Amino acid sequence: MAHRIFTLVTIVAGFIFVTAPVRANPRSDEFRRAGLNRYREGKFEEAATAFVQAAEADGSDAQAFFSLGLTYRHLKKMDQAIEAFKSAVRADSTYTKAYAAMGDMYVLTRRLDQARMSYERAIETDSTFAEGVKKLGAVHHKLALKAYKQGKFEEAAAHYETAARLDPSNAKAYFGLGGAYRKLKRQDRAILAYETALERDPGYFKAYLALGDVFIKEGKYDRAERSYRQAVRIDPKAAKVYAKLGAVYVREKRYDKAIPLLREAIAVQPKNSRAHYYLAEAYKNSGYYDQALSSAQTCLKNDPKNIPAKGIIAECYELLGKTEQAIAAYEELRDAARDQTWREYAEQKIELLSKPSSP
Repeated sequence: MAHRIFTLVTIVAGFIFVTAPVRANPRSDEFRRAGLNRYREGKFEEAATAFVQAAEADGSDAQAFFSLGLTYRHLKKMDQAIEAFKSAVRADSTYTKAYAAMGDMYVLTRRLDQARMSYERAIETDSTFAEGVKKLGAVHHKLALKAYKQGKFEEAAAHYETAARLDPSNAKAYFGLGGAYRKLKRQDRAILAYETALERDPGYFKAYLALGDVFIKEGKYDRAERSYRQAVRIDPKAAKVYAKLGAVYVREKRYDKAIPLLREAIAVQPKNSRAHYYLAEAYKNSGYYDQALSSAQTCLKNDPKNIPAKGIIAECYELLGKTEQAIAAYEELRDAARDQTWREYAEQKIELLSKPSSP
């Protein structure tokens, strides 16, 4: 008798094998069973040898190749594992778990395009393979991150969209999609993506921050405020949220609301130059010139190239009637600024302040 029918049920490396009845060479069957026994005993090199012998005895024994691939994976012989899984699917082109396991190996070795194709093939062989769908979505997410880092934002958006379609509960995919759309200047789509991320995860702190940032960019300050306030509810100690919300209030000229928030941000994060700058602006526009001067100077200690902060210092000296200090500060502003508008503004102020006072 050259072959016999058998059914094998076992667990190896977390994979549950319930194979359909297949025809196997008795010698291959013997070696495979020996390999499984050695695997259970933790003798992985011996297990690999036995699985190789099983495959040599019957080159069509897909499960022998599959078990060999899992053993090589355990031994961290990734390339050999991939080759074993390839042999498994050559022997049985419908071997769903072999395609999936090969995809796992490609992910571990950072060959994401090959991983994507392996998972796609697994799903083609079994459309109900939910684990494969989830893994394919995860690979598209990784490909999106890679494309984003390379500045390929259209490609990143496409991968994020696919990741979200394959796993609609993946809030991070929608968040990443929002970021890609922002880079592509598609603000409406970015807003929709962030809002969808928040539908999937109402406690997504970063999504509220990003959504607030988009609203500020669009000049929709009320909506930005609502987004930032939601972020504050999630993490009341987040200094950058207070700084962002304070900046919103400064732009709306609601300085009475901006000042306490910005001071709180600074109490939590003393070197937050953004918070110091907006606090200086709020103080100056509220008539508190000494406090504005102090805040702007602190801003410059943390961010020496902050041109608007230099402008506030010069203006405060002027408003306090300290003409010499104001002229010196405007000269410093003129020399530091690269923008022609700032240079012209500083020159005009220097000329005006340098004129003799009328008797």
